[in-house]
Amino acid sequence: MDKQSIWTIKAMYPHLKDTEAAMLTETNPDYEIWDMGPDDPKHPPGVMLVWLTEAEPEPSEAEIEAWEIPLAAAAARIVEARRQGTDALAELFRVVWKGLGAEGSAALTIEYRTEPWNEPFEGVKKVEESYRRRYNETRTRDRQMGFTVDGPHRHDLSVRTNGRSVRHVLSSGQIKGVAAALRLASLTQVERERNEHLPVIVDDVDAELDGRALTLLVERLGRERQLFLSSTNEHVAEMAGPQGCRIWLENGACVSREKRKDD
Repeated sequence: MDKQSIWTIKAMYPHLKDTEAAMLTETNPDYEIWDMGPDDPKHPPGVMLVWLTEAEPEPSEAEIEAWEIPLAAAAARIVEARRQGTDALAELFRVVWKGLGAEGSAALTIEYRTEPWNEPFEGVKKVEESYRRRYNETRTRDRQMGFTVDGPHRHDLSVRTNGRSVRHVLSSGQIKGVAAALRLASLTQVERERNEHLPVIVDDVDAELDGRALTLLVERLGRERQLFLSSTNEHVAEMAGPQGCRIWLENGACVSREKRKDD
């Protein structure tokens, strides 16, 4: 059988000297020397070193079908766990958003976004059956694409107001506030699960947040945890109060440090 039909090219190194190519083929049996003679108008005469790797055999339909069963079961369990996590996160987000938002702020909801044909959620078994049918129907397409198109790896969270994504409704500053509330809600959820408060680092904390939202965010974050804030605004450092410590950086180096009263 022709070796090129069962091996694939992993790398090609053209225009090597004969001695260099010979030395490499002695140390690595996967290298071959191919002539690049005058018959090839695109390359000058000489040799090219080719790194070959053995091609994986194509899986049979029966093998793929056997993998689709546990894949569908795993996808269903992931969807269920993520929906439960989203419900818990949504409750925390509503509290945080209400605390950070100004009066009259838009009412927001967090949704777990999955495939339209998987809605509404009717339990793990129904989702598993849906994925098994889908994988069977799209097997040819997925083999051509080289990956599974449908599944939890394509899912995402969606923050919406009045049925529309916030990115199409809110201003850039409001969206920054939504992102801050979402991060804070996620942090609270993780801390509850771990039963401990975690240190927090926020870069450019005052970027596109109004003064009230920024003050509330800093107060809430620093209430029970160690907080590191970076900003070019001196006012941000003042928010930390007497318990805070200011450090000035210039060109990546610390140039000054303000001593705390208890240092």
